[in-house]
Amino acid sequence: MPGTISFHGLNDTEVIPTTAAIVVALAKDPDLYGRVMALAPTQAQLEEVHERFKASFNEVLSGNSDKIEARDSDRRDLDRRFSLFVNLVKLMAGEDPSLLSRAGIVLPKPKKQTSLPPLGSPGNFKVRHGEEHGTIYGKAKSVKRARGYEMGICEGDPSDETNWKYKGVSAQSSKMVMSGLVPGKVYWFRVRAIGPGIPGPWSSMASLMAM
Repeated sequence: MPGTISFHGLNDTEVIPTTAAIVVALAKDPDLYGRVMALAPTQAQLEEVHERFKASFNEVLSGNSDKIEARDSDRRDLDRRFSLFVNLVKLMAGEDPSLLSRAGIVLPKPKKQTSLPPLGSPGNFKVRHGEEHGTIYGKAKSVKRARGYEMGICEGDPSDETNWKYKGVSAQSSKMVMSGLVPGKVYWFRVRAIGPGIPGPWSSMASLMAM
């Protein structure tokens, strides 16, 4: 989004022709002012994109990898609409400072730049058959500062990165459940730690035929 334009830095001789150009443009195009105001997101649009992103995010979190593209698209839509609304409120707060708190907007305080050490790779990653058909369990050593573990699955050549797909997230490394597998098919698996900052490196790969 482009930076905020302010007239405070213009002197008197500069500001008059600048504002005159805008007044003339509005007079020539009577629909222009309404068009600009109509581009502001409505309350219904903000509510709709919030609920839509929340739904697609929860579906991906529950292991539905088919919804990843929809989640990413919903997030971009949410970012665009809410960023526009928040910036509009911030601008209007110059006239009414209470608008920020009334709109639930808390401006973040500047944070000190701190660099966290990268997450490590889950060691000793192993897989075994689960109690139910089409279920395989994974287990690895825990990683310090990890908030969860992302599981990846591959049905083809594991050396080709495009064959890998998202399989889900586990809160712990001691028992990662990968279900819905086709009995008799051989799968490759890997896992990485997720937490603050970027995800850690992938573990070594392990393969097993689903039963």
